[in-house]
Amino acid sequence: MKTPNGKISVVLAIYNVAPYLRQCLNSIVNQTYRNLEIICVDDGSTDESGAICDEYAARDDRMVVIHQKNQGVSSARNRALSQITGQYVYFTDSDDWLELDMLETLHAMMDEDHSVQITQCGYFFDYPDHCQPVENHLSVPETPLSMRDFLYYIYRRDEYRGVASYLWCKLFPSCFFDGRIAMLRFASNLCMGEDVILAAQCYLLADKTRYTSRPLYHYRQQEGSAMHNMDR
Repeated sequence: MKTPNGKISVVLAIYNVAPYLRQCLNSIVNQTYRNLEIICVDDGSTDESGAICDEYAARDDRMVVIHQKNQGVSSARNRALSQITGQYVYFTDSDDWLELDMLETLHAMMDEDHSVQITQCGYFFDYPDHCQPVENHLSVPETPLSMRDFLYYIYRRDEYRGVASYLWCKLFPSCFFDGRIAMLRFASNLCMGEDVILAAQCYLLADKTRYTSRPLYHYRQQEGSAMHNMDR
């Protein structure tokens, strides 16, 4: 069931991202949508990432920090999913960052039409010296679409670069993860592509989705980025 002002469970898997983590966490705790629980799983970081999470949790009671031995991004995200209590779930990479109204925008799009089960936004490529919006070469409808119709745009990447298959530009209902409809989890035996697989499983469960081309997520582009190489 859709819930006005329902809680969003924000899931972060964290490994050795200390140089970027404060920017990420600041962009989450300062979201204009306030009803959040922020679940940070420190996956055995050897830098200051775990301590930074603890510092933020001491100041913000919406944040829960779990420290575990290094097991990889899928294990860390699955650990977080076992803790969610919200009506919605959002995943972000902990070396990227969000526009401050991203979650409010995605929630409002879902709340306006109760047949919509996944909402999605555009994004920026964030380089060390500038950020660049990722644009579609052709227009994409910004009204509710069946998942079958929406998949047409996701998988025609040459024309629709701004419609990404990544998790971090989407908001999901928690019923896909808490057993009410499904108990989806990340495949722990994969070292890459586990997010795209889980997104595809979500598509199969959804009736409709809605997209905005407005870029609201900053996808950091930097060689050797810790989160984008989290599984070793």
